[in-house]
Amino acid sequence: MSVLVSMASDRGVIYIEVPDASMYVENYVVPFHFFDIEHIKHFEEISLINLGLSHGLQVFNLGKNKIRISEKTKYPVIHIAYKCIGNSADWKKYSSDRILNYVSLSKKEDASNLITDELIKKMKKL
Repeated sequence: MSVLVSMASDRGVIYIEVPDASMYVENYVVPFHFFDIEHIKHFEEISLINLGLSHGLQVFNLGKNKIRISEKTKYPVIHIAYKCIGNSADWKKYSSDRILNYVSLSKKEDASNLITDELIKKMKKL
């Protein structure tokens, strides 16, 4: 991942598509079908998001699909597109920052909402 990040320009995009480990059970074919030498790591949404955040990338597109490999068999995949934000982060901080940004935007949109202000003042760490 570090090599990809180093190759991307400031406005570059990194696109990754991998098997979707969260959908292996729903797409069962035969025992251990999804464990092969082509894919030695297994990902789902959170692991891909954290992978990007840990390398200074921000997610701007995330989706799932099923690739038909035969008439009766589909292979679940997940894709993600990142853009550079320049510093590494973690999911917990990313999530809390996004929530705080949302609260800030909401306050700007509805400055007369005193209930929100009171709730924010009383906020305690969970």
